[in-house]
Amino acid sequence: APPPDPCPEPGPGTFAVEPISANVRRPVEQGVYLFKQKGEIHVQITGLADFKQPVEGMTSRRVFGLQMDGERSRFTVDQTIGRRRAELSYAVTPGESIGLSKLVRHQKGGPVTFEPLTPVTVFPLPVAENMEVTGLGFDPRTQTTMVVQGRVEKKEEVLGCDEVVHGWLVKGTWTLQSPRETVRYEMEYVVATQHGGLVVRDTFRFSETETDQVPTTYGYDITTGFGSIKPKPDPEAK
Repeated sequence: APPPDPCPEPGPGTFAVEPISANVRRPVEQGVYLFKQKGEIHVQITGLADFKQPVEGMTSRRVFGLQMDGERSRFTVDQTIGRRRAELSYAVTPGESIGLSKLVRHQKGGPVTFEPLTPVTVFPLPVAENMEVTGLGFDPRTQTTMVVQGRVEKKEEVLGCDEVVHGWLVKGTWTLQSPRETVRYEMEYVVATQHGGLVVRDTFRFSETETDQVPTTYGYDITTGFGSIKPKPDPEAK
């Protein structure tokens, strides 16, 4: 018999446990969430090779560092962007926005940190379809600017492993510009307001070039969606 599917598709009678909301009413649940990935990496090695590498399988994201201040909350998500780990820290202010308060990308030469003076808006609150998403932030330490431009397209049903979650689909770009590099992420992400503002699916499309012996360009188009909205306990939690 074939091995059991680690992530069975939801059946026709599967409904979202919690209805979607226009605002964030409660904080995110901390722990380790199961996610699934699908996509490809386009590898171009100058003068030597040009091929596409499929990406598929299960992964996890760790949600930690929850801090509450009245209705407001902050939390961090440990995930991958492309081939590398990254930590995205969010500041949730109900009635105002969800903002990116810190982004740490673990690059080949070590971590690259963007920490703006004020969080960069990535999602408006309360939210409605067709809302513009505009965010701007500056990190004086690294002289890095981040610009977010997008739109809340529609309510979206995201299929997990025998689970369904509804969220709000945003399409847009996140652009980071510093004296040493410009990184432009073409983004699609689905925010589940009823689960504390957790991103339950995202697509990152971007390219980066590494110059080792031979310059190599990696083009990413990877979608990562939740597997289960119920997190497992975090082994690293204090």
